[in-house]
Formats: sequence, C-alpha cells, structure tokens
Amino acid sequence: MKKNILSMAVLAAVAACSFGSALRAETNEVRMSRQFGLNYLAIDVMIEQKLIEKYCKEAGLPDVKATTVQLAGPAAMNDALLSGSLDFATGGVPALTTLWSKTKGTPLEVRSIGALGNMPNVFYTTNPNIKSAKDFTDKDKIAVTSVKVSTQAIFTEMFAMKDFGDKGFDKLNSSTVSLSHPDSTAALMSGGSEITAYWSSPPFMFKLAKAPGVYAITDSYTMFGGPVTFNLVWCTSKFRTDNPKVFGAVVKAFREATALINKDKTAAAELYVKLNPKEKLEETIMIMNDPRITFDNNLNGVLPVSIHMAKTGRIPKAPESTKDFLFPEVQDFAGK
Repeated sequence: MKKNILSMAVLAAVAACSFGSALRAETNEVRMSRQFGLNYLAIDVMIEQKLIEKYCKEAGLPDVKATTVQLAGPAAMNDALLSGSLDFATGGVPALTTLWSKTKGTPLEVRSIGALGNMPNVFYTTNPNIKSAKDFTDKDKIAVTSVKVSTQAIFTEMFAMKDFGDKGFDKLNSSTVSLSHPDSTAALMSGGSEITAYWSSPPFMFKLAKAPGVYAITDSYTMFGGPVTFNLVWCTSKFRTDNPKVFGAVVKAFREATALINKDKTAAAELYVKLNPKEKLEETIMIMNDPRITFDNNLNGVLPVSIHMAKTGRIPKAPESTKDFLFPEVQDFAGK
C-alpha cells in the first residue's frame, strides 16, 4: 500500500510540474529536514551560521531564509519532499534509493548533493543469548526508525541473510518496530521494554556502550568491510531547475559547513550541545574525534544497500555507480 501511495504521489507531483511557470522567481525560503543525532551537524552549521543566506546574497538573492523541520523517519521525509512542503530531505541510503528509483527520468528526478558523513551503526541487544540472526525469538523486538524502508531495517535484512541466505532476508522483519533513536536508546537502557535490540548511531551508540546489560552484536562497518555513508542530503531536479541560484548556494553552503566542522570540531561540538542541551560537551568532542566517525561529503559504500533493495524487489534496478545518485555539480563526491 505504501508503495502505491508513493507512486501516486510521484505521478501527481510530475503532473503539477507541467503547469509551472518558467518565469517564476526563485524561492525565498529553503526548507530542510533533519532527524535526530550528530550526523546532521552540517545541517545545523548551515542554518546557525546562515551559510545558505550568505551564498544566496552573493548570487543576488538577499531575501532568502533557510529553515529546518525535524522529522523522525524517511517515509515522512520523502512524502514531504514530493508534496512540495520540503525542499531538501535528509536520511539514509534506502530512502534516497527508493525515491531516486521512483522519480528517475521524470522532471522530479531526485538526486543527492552529498553525504553528511560516515558513521557506524552498532547493533545492540539486551538479550545476552543473541549472537546471530538465528538467536532471535518471537519475544525479541528490534527497533528501527521506520520498518522495511529505513537504513536500520535494511541492515537487519542483510544481517539476517548471513544466517538464512538471500531468500531469508525478511526472517526478522516481523520483529522490527518503528521507533526514534532517542526512544530506542531509552528502551534498551531501561531494560524493561519489549525492545531487545536496536541499530544505534552516534551519539546514542556511545551511551549504550556504557549501559549495563547491553551487548553489541555487530556493526555496519564490520558488515560492509569499512566506512559506510550513514546519511545524505537530496532534493528534486525540479527544485534545481526552478531555483538554480538557490540550489548553487545550498551546495556551496553544504561544502563550507562540512569544512568548518573539520576545521574546528570543538566549536562544532559547542554548537551541537547548544542545540541539544541534554548532551555533554566533553562527550560530544570525544565522539567527534573517534576515528570511525568522519564528516565527509563523499558517498562511501552505498551501492551494496541499493543492490540489496533491487534483489529484494523494492526497486527494479540498482544504480550502476554512485555518480547516478549525484547532481552534476557534485560528481566529485562519488567516493567509492
């Protein structure tokens, strides 16, 4: 049903494009989404430092403002993007792959402007008996940000395939439930929830690493043999076509925000703690200096996830290269 709704949304949005005016002025507001976690720091830097506004002014657009909305999962992101209530979505490779496949070859074709960074996802459990996919029981529930479509949901399927083979990719799907990162972390730390496993990302994975009675099963870097892009930023080709100056400004702002984080991680950590008062500065700096975590716009290790989605029938065909995901202005982010 969800697939049909998304298809109808794409068709409706494409039809609406044909009535747009080529002479319409560029937008005066850039609406970007973010989710929970440290991986979205570049979005915070762009907004707080008003980098988008800066580059829009340089392009002759002095009245543009950038805003953000916080959403908990990829399904909401893509729906908002297609409905026109959002200009730039952020999320994992599965969400981008889904919408890229649906819109490919249309005026709405979705592509990325780059990655937010490489961060591992650690698969934690409160059940010490779970060492592999075969150890899960009917009583064990796995928290993911969105069932079947989120990065964590795909990781769960790929984890299951190690024990059950390609045809057993969905063996654990009935055990997954949708829950945000903060709520998933709280559920595991409380120890009294039906949630007994969860794919955790920074900063949440560091909290769980210290929590009593919580055990690591595996992590995404181990599964993929190296660093993997966690989240990316994407928009429609229509937005790029209708707003070339604003689009260019966002691309420049994104590059600068990432560079600023790497130039002064302490200042970036201070900004993150300011926006997330429950986090501690010392811990945030420690996390940002962890060698497994990089703030990097390059797309790394994204194709295995897209290939898995093609194998399991979510999309007709996987991209041939990471370049297929990227707009012409950012082909240098193709990575590996």
